[in-house]
Amino acid sequence: MLEPGQKPTRPYRDVGVVSLSHCQDYRIAPCREWLRRAACRLGGRVAYLDDYKRPTDPDDGVVNPVTFHVLVATYIADLYPNMSDDPIYRARACNPPCASGMRCKDGTCESSENNCDAGTETPESGVRKETTGKCLD
Repeated sequence: MLEPGQKPTRPYRDVGVVSLSHCQDYRIAPCREWLRRAACRLGGRVAYLDDYKRPTDPDDGVVNPVTFHVLVATYIADLYPNMSDDPIYRARACNPPCASGMRCKDGTCESSENNCDAGTETPESGVRKETTGKCLD
C-alpha cells in the first residue's frame, strides 16, 4: 500500500477500485486488512490513492472518517514477463522501427518535425528557448 498521492514506480495496469467506508486511514487496521483482501480478490499487487486530500472538520480540525476509493493495480511484469507480450505496449510500438527523422506514436511512424523539436519562444521574455528535441505525447 502506497502513501496517498504516490503511484507505482514500475509499469502497472489498474485492475479495479476498492471503496472503503468509515475509515480514518486506509493504511491502518481494520481498513488495511479489508483493502488487502479486496485487492487480492481483484488480482492486484499494489494499492494506491491518487491525488487525495483528507477533509477535516472546520470546528476542531479533526480528520473525520470518510470513504476512500483506492485504486488497485498489478505490475505488468506479473502479467507479461516479456514486455513485448503486453498488448498495450505492443500496440504503441512501431514494427519495423521508425527511420531517422521519424518518431513512433501509437504504433505509427510520423515525422518528428514539429514545434517541440524546433524550440519555443517564451511569451514573457520573447527569447527563443531551444529544446532537447524530445517531445511528450
